[in-house]
Amino acid sequence: QDCFTYMDRGFVFQMISYYSEQFKDSDTQMREFKFEFLQVICNHEHYIPLNLPLDVRG
Repeated sequence: QDCFTYMDRGFVFQMISYYSEQFKDSDTQMREFKFEFLQVICNHEHYIPLNLPLDVRG
């Protein structure tokens, strides 16, 4: 959760996406870890604003 505070949110979401793709759905224990991980991310106090698009025009 602290990554959202100190790091670029685009980079953090890329890392979340990468690690989520690494979990194999055939392994039930890893699937549980994946959803626990996503629950921690979704429980972040600023989760909704973090998902709002940014204006990246220079």
